[in-house]
Amino acid sequence: MKTDAATRVTVAMKLGGHRARIYQTVLIVCGWLLMAVYTLLTATGWTAWLFVLTLPLYVKHLHGVWHREERALDPMLPLLVISTFVFSLLAGTGMLLA
Repeated sequence: MKTDAATRVTVAMKLGGHRARIYQTVLIVCGWLLMAVYTLLTATGWTAWLFVLTLPLYVKHLHGVWHREERALDPMLPLLVISTFVFSLLAGTGMLLA
C-alpha cells in the first residue's frame, strides 16, 4: 500500500491493512459459498464440483494475506489471479460436463 500511495488511492489504502485483509477474506469466502450453493441447487453430476480442486490455492492465498506484510504480500496477487482463472475454467467445464 505504501508504494501505491504515490500514484493512486486503492480500496485497501482507504480501509487500512487489517480491514483490507478482512475485505479480501470476505470476498473470497462469499464467492466460494455462492458457487457452492449454486452448484448444490443446479448440479446433476459430480463434475460440477471440479472447482473444489482450487481450494488449496485459495487457502494458501488467504494464509499469505494474513501472515505477510508490505512487499512480502506481492506474490499473493499472481496466486489469486491464477487461482481465479483455474476456478473459472473448472467451474465452467464442470457445469458443461454435468
